[in-house]
Amino acid sequence: DDPALSGCLLYTLVPEADVLVGESVHAGIRIRGQSVSEEVCVLRNENDGTLSVIVSRDGEVRVNGTAISRDGRASVYHNDRIVFGRAFAFRVVVPEARAADEGAADPAEHKHVLRQLEANTDVDEALQTFVEDLQAQHGGNTSEEFLALYR
Repeated sequence: DDPALSGCLLYTLVPEADVLVGESVHAGIRIRGQSVSEEVCVLRNENDGTLSVIVSRDGEVRVNGTAISRDGRASVYHNDRIVFGRAFAFRVVVPEARAADEGAADPAEHKHVLRQLEANTDVDEALQTFVEDLQAQHGGNTSEEFLALYR
């Protein structure tokens, strides 16, 4: 969690209802970006304590850094992290469990999540060519700085 953004964007999931995540206009949680398909996955609040993630055949989802196979399913619990596509990271909050938490965000955890996202971000071929040209024209530091900003 980024302490400055923690709790700024909340989605309430009604028990036993399916919520589509993706670029589709029909998605209950609509996100757009790199590796985000029309239908990334479906979220289901099973019992106000467990969240099921059902990944579509075109979806890319990670739970706590572990990729969930396409057409796969995973159970997610309070404080677990879900990453949709390559850049949309959310933390699961179960209200009853949150009340029992001490609630302080750990800055080291935020850095860990950023490292996981960076490790799973591919640089497309056109950008890689651009960076190589930039490096040839202006030197290594400039191209590395640009690439770091892109990621």
